[in-house]
Amino acid sequence: MSLLNFGGFRLDVDARRIYSTDGELAVEPKVIEVLCYLIEHQDRFVPLQELHAEVWVGRVVTDTAVRRTISKLRALLGDTDPETPLYIKSQMKRGYQFIGQPLPAQSSIAAADTSNNEAVSTIAASIPNPSSAQTVSSKRWYWLAAAMVLICSVLAFTLLPFTPNNQTFTTKPLVSVAGEKIFLSVSPNGRYHAFTGRLNKTEGWQPYIYDRQLGHLQKIKLPFEAAFSFLSILDNDTLLISASNGDDAWLGIYSITNLNTPVKIIKPSEFMATGQAVSFQGKFVLVNALKKSEKSWVYYLLNLDTETFTQFTFSSSSNSKDYNLVVSPDKKHFAQIRTDSVNQVQVYRLADKELIFQGLIEVKQLTGDELNLAWLDINRLLINTGHKTKQFNIVSGTQTELSGTERFGALARDASGKVFGLHKLPQTTTFYQFSWAEPDFAKRYFTFRKPPMSLTYSRMPDYLWLVEQNQNSYQLNHYQPDTGEKKTYYTAKESFEVLAEGHQSPELLLWSKQKQLQLLDRATGQVMQIADVNQKVAFASFATDDKDIFFTEKIGNEWHINVFDRQTMTQRILFKGYRVFLPWQQHFIAANDQGQFFLLDRDYQVVKQLQLKLDFTIRYHIGLRGHQLFAANLSLNTNWHFFTLDLVSDDYQQHVASTLPIKTKFSFSYDGQTAIAIVENHLDSQLVELNFDSN
Repeated sequence: MSLLNFGGFRLDVDARRIYSTDGELAVEPKVIEVLCYLIEHQDRFVPLQELHAEVWVGRVVTDTAVRRTISKLRALLGDTDPETPLYIKSQMKRGYQFIGQPLPAQSSIAAADTSNNEAVSTIAASIPNPSSAQTVSSKRWYWLAAAMVLICSVLAFTLLPFTPNNQTFTTKPLVSVAGEKIFLSVSPNGRYHAFTGRLNKTEGWQPYIYDRQLGHLQKIKLPFEAAFSFLSILDNDTLLISASNGDDAWLGIYSITNLNTPVKIIKPSEFMATGQAVSFQGKFVLVNALKKSEKSWVYYLLNLDTETFTQFTFSSSSNSKDYNLVVSPDKKHFAQIRTDSVNQVQVYRLADKELIFQGLIEVKQLTGDELNLAWLDINRLLINTGHKTKQFNIVSGTQTELSGTERFGALARDASGKVFGLHKLPQTTTFYQFSWAEPDFAKRYFTFRKPPMSLTYSRMPDYLWLVEQNQNSYQLNHYQPDTGEKKTYYTAKESFEVLAEGHQSPELLLWSKQKQLQLLDRATGQVMQIADVNQKVAFASFATDDKDIFFTEKIGNEWHINVFDRQTMTQRILFKGYRVFLPWQQHFIAANDQGQFFLLDRDYQVVKQLQLKLDFTIRYHIGLRGHQLFAANLSLNTNWHFFTLDLVSDDYQQHVASTLPIKTKFSFSYDGQTAIAIVENHLDSQLVELNFDSN
């Protein structure tokens, strides 16, 4: 009973993994443990206490924690109506029963494989031209056809086993220039390499091109000041630069032999911004762009002769981003990364734009430039996510993990099949203090014998919370940087990070340890578990009187605001709909998943919409100090934007830092005047060639 199919899902019981037609689903361990146990005993109701004993073996958990896990399981399966359950039936005092019809996967896969070719060809022939007028009936058939193709092709891939391998690759340095570099483009003959770089701290992002034959690096001067630009080599002689001039998009076509003046300038008035461009076929180029009237980044087909744009990729999401598109060498497929509520690698067939593969990416602490794609040949796609690199074969549907832990800022391929990358060299972590009004200028650097795990402000003036690693343990210290004085309050075997300090009781500390929310009472030394180990806490804060702790978590597609009562040591769900939740005086500050902030009253009703809006799909940090709301948000052009909103006067200020690296964390001082920047330096990267072994 290793592989089971039920509804639109496949369950790998042994590996404890579950898949849908969209690929593997991200699921907490206990959720899938409960699912497997209910299926194993599907002939009867399983009592709540039995789940306690069999799934949470040797651990004491509350009934609420078990019921919450069941709720998450139902949300995962789309089984949210208890009156008409699809998979999980519950009955008072009897427990829960799995009522789906799980079938061994082997027989159903064989049937799908037998009919796959006929189904795909029939459906592809029946899909209408998206630009033609369609009736409601034809639209239904279109989506039905798309769903059938997903079942026949996408599901067939995502359920294939992952294949670890000893295949290796090495990197050969071509040139090493200090500074941060992203978005690499290589000419078909491999001679020219173009990228966007920030080569020193005194200037912003600039466009560069490197001539391998002459060993010459040239900075390209644009006819206007642009915060960021994207470079794309279209052929051995032509370079396209995409940038934004104020609120207008700008595309410049250059001859590589004369980069002083563009040969042609295109100013598409319908776009707010344009991004990466990809050479497609002859006079056609694919351009990543955002229309002024829309919120999603998609690709458009640009005719360089007529300067007209036709939408090329489509998304049903109202706030998604398509990027890092790469076309296969035989022009029969293209792959891209799509980001909405999740991050996915997608592969399409070019002839009919049918989706043939879709897989989730676990982003965690990765940034956009660490999600990279490159074609090795017409059948094999290289997928690089942080320090992990995999090879996907679109014919066999197999994935192979390649050994190596290199991180890349970009990947690119020339016509001969050579793959090049911007290899990020490991750097140290830097801690420094800056004035909130001038984030580009460091006021003070903090030096340590070895880099600490975290450094955050304390409510006590002139003191900081310092977490250090000491051999096999981690210590929490109250640290005075002027004198070097340290007082140790807590020692743990696992690393942790301080999140918040009590308002009325500064001896109370909230921290995150192994993704678990805990409370330390420094007066007693007691550590209390606030959130269940299976809860994915996104944001946590103390109530103004410190009696309660608020935190948000995502269950299925919904954000829940929970409250933990310190006196009764119990938690409950308050309401839904907000990703960020902060108490302020007699009100609350909340932000929805779209990044819009609101002021709520004590009954959690909206009083007014605030001016602050963030992009939660990119890195962000939020702090509330008195009546000042602070936020830092990484933008698409990789500059950090800093916001201050006075909740009393409604004064709203915004400024930009152009020298802070992408991987920066922040701690805001309690007087609102300064902040600490914790910078994971990746300021040096090498242009390298990737060499693969004979396998």
